[in-house]
Amino acid sequence: MSFTPLPKIFTDFCSKLDFPSSQIMEFGCGDGRFHDVLSDLGVPCWGLDRVSPEFGTVAHVVGEAACPPVVPASLDLLVVPNLLRHMVPALSDFSFLGRWLDLLKPEGALFIFEDEPGSTSAGEANYRDLQVFLARLLPESRGHLIPLEEFRAQSSSFQGKAFWEFGLVRNGQTIASEPVLEMLGPDLEADGDPGSLARSIARDGLDPGHFWWARATTAKEGAAS
Repeated sequence: MSFTPLPKIFTDFCSKLDFPSSQIMEFGCGDGRFHDVLSDLGVPCWGLDRVSPEFGTVAHVVGEAACPPVVPASLDLLVVPNLLRHMVPALSDFSFLGRWLDLLKPEGALFIFEDEPGSTSAGEANYRDLQVFLARLLPESRGHLIPLEEFRAQSSSFQGKAFWEFGLVRNGQTIASEPVLEMLGPDLEADGDPGSLARSIARDGLDPGHFWWARATTAKEGAAS
């Protein structure tokens, strides 16, 4: 899942980086959708994922984001898109945030992006219900969506390590229903959660709603744009 439009605070930070000497990583790079977004911005980036490239990821480094094999104080930019929901089943105390902050150089930044669908449309409700269904399907590796207010409360434990800024953006990204319907199964009349969810998606589609961003910097650079 990508995020459109990217917040100006993120694109401005990227534009100030010194390429190719800047060290940039994406955690949870997966199949490379956000990696492509960074490439379009002209941002060269190393990807980390627990799944190796032979199984469909674009990872340059295979490892766990909870204990990343990265040298402390080595990154100018760390980007983490839609990964928190995969972290919380094992680390509900958000202790991984401290490890991520330790990876930043003195002027470095951590950017986190997460979906936050609302309830203003049936498509948003479908997207939210889909995430709930996937979390029930894979409880050991996928948790609930983390709302911005929940994250703000959790990040307050790390205020002494970084300066935090936050924002909420309406996501203009479109989501194709067909691949999701194929995953849920071909029988739209089936009983139970998959069938009910599939019928609703077939009727009203999927809308990601909003996404939120958080920026942590080890040196305060001023207010968000």
